[in-house]
Amino acid sequence: MYQLVVTAIAAICLASESGAEDETERTDTRCRSHEAAPAIGHALQGDAALARDLLLELPSDGLPDECQAFRACMIDRFDPENPGYAAEADAGFTDWLLARYRAYWNALFTGSQEAELLEAALEDAVRGEMAARGIEDISDLAWPAELHARAISEIEAEGHYAIMGITGTVHDLMVWRSQEEEIRTVELPESTQEVRVVFMDDFASRGWISYASCSARNVGGWAREDGLFAVVPSYDSLEGEEFEVNFLAHEAQHFADYAQWNELESWHLEYRAKLTELTLANSTMEKTLTRFYEDRSDNPALPHSYANARVIAELEERLGIDNARGLMNADLERIHAAARILLNEDSASLAAARHGPEN
Repeated sequence: MYQLVVTAIAAICLASESGAEDETERTDTRCRSHEAAPAIGHALQGDAALARDLLLELPSDGLPDECQAFRACMIDRFDPENPGYAAEADAGFTDWLLARYRAYWNALFTGSQEAELLEAALEDAVRGEMAARGIEDISDLAWPAELHARAISEIEAEGHYAIMGITGTVHDLMVWRSQEEEIRTVELPESTQEVRVVFMDDFASRGWISYASCSARNVGGWAREDGLFAVVPSYDSLEGEEFEVNFLAHEAQHFADYAQWNELESWHLEYRAKLTELTLANSTMEKTLTRFYEDRSDNPALPHSYANARVIAELEERLGIDNARGLMNADLERIHAAARILLNEDSASLAAARHGPEN
């Protein structure tokens, strides 16, 4: 089990989306334009077709250069006439798998087929390719977990690191080439956590969130029971607040909650981690709130989006805010205090549910 944190750092728009041989980092697209925000929000919720339609209606003239690059990438990548992805005939297993996952993501986010059919086709393709490559003893492996584990072992044999799973409702694949680790101490609103942090770099894929948004939004990392995993290229600095608060504190809160509360639903883990961000954020408060506002949903199956909606609604109610700008104009210290109170109340509610209310 792992929980992802999505950064507001917009990074790379990949050049060719018609089966490019090399999807490497090329264009820095820090698109935070108000006009582009609705398209980014729909992309993060897996509706790239609607995001593309909105961007087609949005004139590129007047947009910042980075948002023009984002707009061009989305229009090209999710063009219904795009011929799609295909690995080279002599591609290694990792390159083949990356191409196959990108084809799956593209079809899913453009709505060209039903999700269940696409998942079944993905499983069949992975099993078939592994069998064709002579990888033994796969016929009885359960999908997705056991087959993922075998696929990861094949990726590692080619000199890469990888993680596979389901993020939200989407099958995900991240592949990188280098990593280092260290122990960090993190001060949280309710505790102090000493955590192992793995710093990952040189990515071949940063997963579906990056793909769906043309890297306007990226995964900043994730938490597992054995530590925190940081996506280094998602941050300008590993000493700044964006890393220290939006990643490290967010993920350390997950780590603490795994230990204390064990079986919280994904949206609940995200809700608590996002309240931790807002309790601690200073220079990143505006970007953090912007990220929450642009990606909201009432669907608990989208844990980040659902948690964003709950955090925003509860803070606005707590602070008596009812205007178009919402929390964006609220006093920083009032947001800090309200977020801390909501987190403390949630912890008290969880404790009461476990042990019963104190007499």
